[in-house]
Amino acid sequence: MKLPAQDAAARDGAPGARFRVILPRHTAAPLRQVARRIVVALLVMAATILIVYADRGGYHDNADGRVDIAERAGSQI
Repeated sequence: MKLPAQDAAARDGAPGARFRVILPRHTAAPLRQVARRIVVALLVMAATILIVYADRGGYHDNADGRVDIAERAGSQI
């Protein structure tokens, strides 16, 4: 591997090339990022539970023959 001092293209730059590093302008606080991810995960889980609830006729419980919402939610975790 050549170091920039040994590589003419890296040292002088390619003709007409412009090198820029673009950093994000706004970053959210770490706690806000974590909270947002938790909310998204809970929304995905709620959507999954609702889909399973909508198709509840396809499920059968060996204990009592019916599957309630708590059992459906437990199967998604």
